[in-house]
Amino acid sequence: MKPEALSELEEDTWWGLPWPADNDLWRAWRSSLGFIVLESPALLGEADDRALLQALQLGLVQPWRLPARLVLREQALHLQISWSEADPAPLGDLAAAMLDDAQTALGLLGDSAQQELSAAPDGLEPEPPSPAALQLMEDLLALLEQDPELGPLCEFDEDTGELLIATEDEDCLFLLRPLLAASPGEAVRLAVLMPQAMLPEDPPALRANLQQQLASNDALQIGPQLQWVADAGGQQVFMQGLLEPAACTLEQLRLLLARMLALDAELAGDDSGPQAGPLDPLQLYLSGLRA
Repeated sequence: MKPEALSELEEDTWWGLPWPADNDLWRAWRSSLGFIVLESPALLGEADDRALLQALQLGLVQPWRLPARLVLREQALHLQISWSEADPAPLGDLAAAMLDDAQTALGLLGDSAQQELSAAPDGLEPEPPSPAALQLMEDLLALLEQDPELGPLCEFDEDTGELLIATEDEDCLFLLRPLLAASPGEAVRLAVLMPQAMLPEDPPALRANLQQQLASNDALQIGPQLQWVADAGGQQVFMQGLLEPAACTLEQLRLLLARMLALDAELAGDDSGPQAGPLDPLQLYLSGLRA
C-alpha cells in the first residue's frame, strides 16, 4: 500500500500497514469524520508513572516531524499520527517520518526512567522564542486585535512569545504558545492551551489520572487537532489545539477556541470530570463540531 492509498481505505475500520517497517505492523484508520489516523506498534508496555507523565509532556513540546501524540491502549504506549484529509499531506516521505517520530518517542521515553517525577525532564523546559516565532506571534496578536471580542482580552509577553486570552474572572482562559520546529527548515506551529485539572499528588490517584488522560488522548475520540498534554513541571493537564500560524485566519482561530470550549463544557457536565470513566468518542468529537 502506498501512502496515497490511505485516502481510499474503507472508513471506520482498522487496517494493517506493510510499512514503514518490515517487522512491526503499523495500522491505519480512516474516519468517516474526515481524518486519517496511523498508529505504531507498542512502544512501551506496562509503563511506570514517570513514562506516563513523560508521554503527556511530550505533547507540549511537539518534537515530532508529523502531527503526533502518545496514547495508552491495552496498557501499552503507542505513537499516533493524525491529520485531516482536507489538509495537504504532512510530508512526502511519510514512512521515513513515521519511523523517525517512533525513534524519537522511544528515546525520550527511555530517558524518563532517569528523571524525577516532579521535575521538568531535560530538554522539555521552554526555550526563548526564535525571531521567526516571535514575529509570527506578533502577527497573530495583530490579527486578534481586529476582533472586538478577543482583542481586549489579549496580553502578549515578548520574553516568552506567549499570548494570553483571559476574561477578568478567568472563566475563559487560553494560552497561545509557539512550538519549536522539528528542524530549522520547518515552520513554527501554534499551540492553543486551555488549563484543565491539576494532577493529584497521591501516587495511586496520579497513576489512574495519567492512564485515563492518555487513554482519552486518542484522535478517534477528540479529533486530530486536539490532545491532552501535561506541563513541564508535571503538575497540570491542558487541552491543546494545534494550528499553523503562518496560514491562520481569525475564523480558524475562533473555530478552534469554540471547539475547545465546547469539549470542555461537555466534560464538565460530568461531576467527576474527564477521569470518571470511558468517554464516548463520537459524543466528544461532535461536541466540538456543534460550537
